[in-house]
Amino acid sequence: MNFFKTLAMVGLVGVGMVYARTMLPLRIIALMEFDTFTLISAGLAEEQTKRAKLAEVVNVQTCPDFKYRVGDVSVDLANGKKELWTSKGNCLEPKVSHDGTAVGWVHFSTYEGGIHPSLLGETLQIRFIDGIFKEFKTGSSEQPFIQEWGFADNGSAVIIKSRGHHGPQYLVKYKIRNGEVLGRFEGPRHDDMPDWAKPFSD
Repeated sequence: MNFFKTLAMVGLVGVGMVYARTMLPLRIIALMEFDTFTLISAGLAEEQTKRAKLAEVVNVQTCPDFKYRVGDVSVDLANGKKELWTSKGNCLEPKVSHDGTAVGWVHFSTYEGGIHPSLLGETLQIRFIDGIFKEFKTGSSEQPFIQEWGFADNGSAVIIKSRGHHGPQYLVKYKIRNGEVLGRFEGPRHDDMPDWAKPFSD
């Protein structure tokens, strides 16, 4: 039984209960139930249109050493609107969660000529459609620069791969809502490494 059939059955039961308690005309009660159902449907439709579909870098900063597009993050919503979610630049590699409820990007505050900018991104920033904002570091003082990242667990977690200027890779998995560390891994790729880390490992 799908969601709408369930709602319809609940509505019919509700009509009977209200009629039994109030003896109001069934037509009036049915109209009341229909309006409630319409409000529920409208709310679900509105929720869907608020989801993000695409995120891209705009207002690109000009620098010959940048290997990626670096600038501000623009988000296309399911309702056809486009919103600018940052305004101070220094953002790269924006991504949308699988369910469209969040967008993330790497932010960096340090730039050295000739160094790949993704190695100088110290912070992963996540913003949800409802406005909640989260920030994550790499979790390692020796590998402070984000090299790669991605959403995991249907958008409820993020995985960050980082490095220092030299040395091994470091991977950490965070639960987004509360910042809980769900796993860590350091060193070269091998068969015994956790499954969540394998897609990001060298």
